[in-house]
Amino acid sequence: MASIQQSWDEVDRRVREVRRTVERATSAEEAEGAAWAGLLALGQLLMGAYFDQRASAWMTGKRYSHADRRYEIVGAEGVEIGTRFGKVAVARPVGRLVGAPRASRDLPFDREVGLAGGFTLPVVTLVARLTALMAFAASRELMKSLLAWAPSSRSVLRIVDAVGAQARPFLEQAPPPDEDGARNGPSRSHKTAHRDHPFRGMAITQNGASRSPVSGDGDHTKRRIAITHVGSEHLSK
Repeated sequence: MASIQQSWDEVDRRVREVRRTVERATSAEEAEGAAWAGLLALGQLLMGAYFDQRASAWMTGKRYSHADRRYEIVGAEGVEIGTRFGKVAVARPVGRLVGAPRASRDLPFDREVGLAGGFTLPVVTLVARLTALMAFAASRELMKSLLAWAPSSRSVLRIVDAVGAQARPFLEQAPPPDEDGARNGPSRSHKTAHRDHPFRGMAITQNGASRSPVSGDGDHTKRRIAITHVGSEHLSK
């Protein structure tokens, strides 16, 4: 793993490279294509530098507490984290119960930065929203055309299953819309219910919507924690 300073130096170098490429473009199409590809690559570098910086706090031997248990960092494993910019290689710290080296591993880094089954929350919400609007295959093709990558079909299914499991209690406790079944078309309440559809709710949690498929109390922080819990407990299965 490169040093944190090396990672940030590479970010600065890539910014200059993208600028030179765009400046040499002879058409708007060429400039836009170069800029978009460059920004995606730059985003990967930025996320990599961010992950390296956060992971550096979890050195081997460090002890910490979680769920009233004591853990110790025993090393790191190389993984790729799915972000909107693409897959980013990370040396992910791994913890074990103190005195129980064969116990199930703990992933404090994932929990700290809010990863869900190897993906960032924006990727999970994007997949959930797209699959609510179109078929799985079409949603993956759209992601590829925009972001130059997409989660595998199996990962998409895991994300949808995990989100759907959390959506059901929300739907069951929500009151029925006013004038439910009216002949004159959807009422305003119907539109509100559609806006609060769990997949749409997942997608708009990032800008602080007032309703949530997992909390319903309008607390943005609690919603992020709940959604991350979905990923850590279900997406990894």
